[in-house]
Amino acid sequence: MRLILHSRVSNGYCNYELVQDPELVVHQVHRAINASRRNLGYLSCGTGNPIDDCWRCDPNWDKNRQRLADCAIGFGKNAIGGRDGKIYVVTDSGDDDPVNPKPGTLRHAVIQDEPLWIFSLVT
Repeated sequence: MRLILHSRVSNGYCNYELVQDPELVVHQVHRAINASRRNLGYLSCGTGNPIDDCWRCDPNWDKNRQRLADCAIGFGKNAIGGRDGKIYVVTDSGDDDPVNPKPGTLRHAVIQDEPLWIFSLVT
């Protein structure tokens, strides 16, 4: 199963904060990675990757995949656009009508006006 996080702003604009010091964000990412690596000796499920460490210890992570949005670091850390969106499952790999895609296709998912978590059951 593949996961695609997609968010669309329905009102045509989005609010965001400018990063005053991009180097500070980079420093925070490096600090998170180093902390994760230091914890390898203490955590039985630690990977050394702070994003993986955020979810891998939970054996039921696949039951609440939206929790993965809380694992972000770096410039996307505070992004919430699709975090609370509904789950859309792609069940049809067809792409016969790009103008009017049928429900269940990836093309239909990405033209929706609401935030979605898109999961694909097809290849």
